[in-house]
Amino acid sequence: MLPDAMSFDEYRSSVRARWPNAFAIASEALSVLEPAVATERTHADELFLALDMLFVQSYKGLASVVVLVEHGHTEDAATITRRLLELGCSAGYMGYAEPEEERRRRSRRFLAALWNELEADARQRVPPQAAQYWQAIADGVPRTGALPSFQAILAGLGHKDTYDQDYRFLSQIAHGASPDQLLAFSGPRVVIRPLTQLGTVLVFGVRYAMASATVWDDYYSIIPRDAIATIQQRVTDWVVE
Repeated sequence: MLPDAMSFDEYRSSVRARWPNAFAIASEALSVLEPAVATERTHADELFLALDMLFVQSYKGLASVVVLVEHGHTEDAATITRRLLELGCSAGYMGYAEPEEERRRRSRRFLAALWNELEADARQRVPPQAAQYWQAIADGVPRTGALPSFQAILAGLGHKDTYDQDYRFLSQIAHGASPDQLLAFSGPRVVIRPLTQLGTVLVFGVRYAMASATVWDDYYSIIPRDAIATIQQRVTDWVVE
């Protein structure tokens, strides 16, 4: 039976049976991230605020990847996994810059760009005190955009190989240009939801969500460090099932 002929529950069961370890790693990661997202916290300065924005998005992104993988939507899951990679890059770009003042400069540039790009009608919905806060940040920052290119960020972080390999792999799938398309279209019937690549995309998603979480927790100290290390090790040890 082709996956497309299955009910959703049947297909989800088949995906989980095909990639049990990948789903176990993702489940463990979400069990660590969810309590952290829900923890009450304050933003000590603009850097804390910017990192929190990225962390919350990373958590939601990983949850989305799990759902998309369960549905067999490889291309959409890869697109969000690539976004998780970008979020992790942005977090490292701001959180690990040296010297410390550079971290603040980068986070202010990031936040200023968000305010500058917010449409005038949307600004009307921002509470006055908050609007003053955002405007004060923007007033002190040149209009140079939120971030440099992700290729430049990864090179600066010492991970050019990540751009050349992981980012390229995810972009191929996201753009519909993965060579696996040939497999789907080589038979008498097109398999709309193949099981290939799903586990790999899911584990990549965990890797990059935890990258954002690591930077974030270096500032907030909410997630137990051994929990992060355990998940990262499981990702490192994972092999295609």
